[in-house]
Amino acid sequence: MRRGLTAALALVGVALTGCGASQQAATTRTTTTAGTTTRQAPAEVPATYQPLVDTLGARVADLNTRAAGGTLHSSSVPAAELLNADGNLGPALLSPLAITNVNAILDRFQALHIKGVTVEVGFPMLLPSFANSPGYLSFYEQVAASVHRRGMQLDVEETPAFPGFTALFPDRENADRPFPHIVEGESLELLNLKPEQHFTEP
Repeated sequence: MRRGLTAALALVGVALTGCGASQQAATTRTTTTAGTTTRQAPAEVPATYQPLVDTLGARVADLNTRAAGGTLHSSSVPAAELLNADGNLGPALLSPLAITNVNAILDRFQALHIKGVTVEVGFPMLLPSFANSPGYLSFYEQVAASVHRRGMQLDVEETPAFPGFTALFPDRENADRPFPHIVEGESLELLNLKPEQHFTEP
């Protein structure tokens, strides 16, 4: 990997050097117009951009030196998304098997030398006003502990949760109410029909 990085930096360095070296011989450019071919040397770097070329050239040279000497370290880590802990799974995260499945996946990640995981926590799952929020908080605390115990980094993304079944129960008091039992083919009574139309408006 170090050789590849050194080669890539060297190529960038050559390109920048080529841009800034107005005194050196440069590759010619071929232009064809109405059947006539002309060869022109590329234009010199305008004086306005020369400081930028010099700065970039110095940075590339520094990176190349550090890469060759082994002192160039990246803060990036190989990571994966921990889908078993995705907040959109909702009540499934409260199952006793949920953390067991998370630990199994983390073990697989560790075997693959993955050093970080991303977990999506739906807003407002962890707020006290959200149904079963203590259970979700406990689950994510266990997830964080499991990730850190394996020496991995944890990245938490927070997005609005897919409402799913919670859209039927906007208040906390009714959130644990069981769904009405419906069998296949059962006729349902229409209580109300609103003939309103709502179109997307710019």
